[in-house]
Amino acid sequence: NFNAYVKLMLNNETSKPFSIATYPPEKGDAETAEAIKELSRLKYGRDKVMVEREIGERYIN
Repeated sequence: NFNAYVKLMLNNETSKPFSIATYPPEKGDAETAEAIKELSRLKYGRDKVMVEREIGERYIN
């Protein structure tokens, strides 16, 4: 059962809600998922100590 309820915004006005049938999700590839996670860690990850220090400074000052 892959159904959803949708309200669209058209010309700055919302449509009446309606239901749609969707497709089931495709099978994932575990190797690709791990590669994406690793790329994300490399691009956006930061050292835990630095993050905790910044948070501490924000709430101490």
